[in-house]
Amino acid sequence: MNHLGVGIVLFDVVLFVVLFAQTAAVKASIQTGEKLPPTCRYNNIFVTKGPKAALYFCIDGRWVAVSMGTPGAPGARGPAGLTGAAGAPGVTMFDGIGDFQTVLSNNALTVNGRCSVERPCNIEYSGDPRFAAIVYQFTTSASISAPVGSGYVGIYFDGLSHSLGAYCDGVTAKCTGLFCVPGTQFPVQSIALYTWQVVNGKFTTGRSWRAALSRRDSLAVVEDR
Repeated sequence: MNHLGVGIVLFDVVLFVVLFAQTAAVKASIQTGEKLPPTCRYNNIFVTKGPKAALYFCIDGRWVAVSMGTPGAPGARGPAGLTGAAGAPGVTMFDGIGDFQTVLSNNALTVNGRCSVERPCNIEYSGDPRFAAIVYQFTTSASISAPVGSGYVGIYFDGLSHSLGAYCDGVTAKCTGLFCVPGTQFPVQSIALYTWQVVNGKFTTGRSWRAALSRRDSLAVVEDR
């Protein structure tokens, strides 16, 4: 039995004795200490302290230890608690996991490579702050390949045509699944997605602008150059 268990049992026994003494109109003397006194008188009760705590009664002028049984087996398990509240919704594709991600492989950029009919890529857009945004879905990928020259390519969602576009600054490229136009910056009424640098006909580094939209850090992916 551990010390806590002994203490609890002793407390219960002493409490019972005190209540019994009060009920019987008998004034009992309860003492505590580390060692038993050499003598005792009628109605004396003594509780030893320390790791070997014990309870003693004075009977016929001598101390008699009170035997304590071992604790019983644990009781039955209680009923299950209440179900916790539902967790927060999981992140969506546009939160930075896969929507409009660009992957560079063999000097070609693939946009929306993870989007499909089963899990479309979504983007919200409203050209007028007076009206609620509309969700536009994309289920197929697009690509930009065979760049020529040095400069930048900026990929964006076009708010006028509700499609993907790219501006080419100092370079030309083959665009499939999105339109490409000459330019030096993202146009008005658009949502910026990525810019990629081109050096001597090679895509080098990309920067994601999606973090500003989704409030999450998001980087372009380079698989194979």
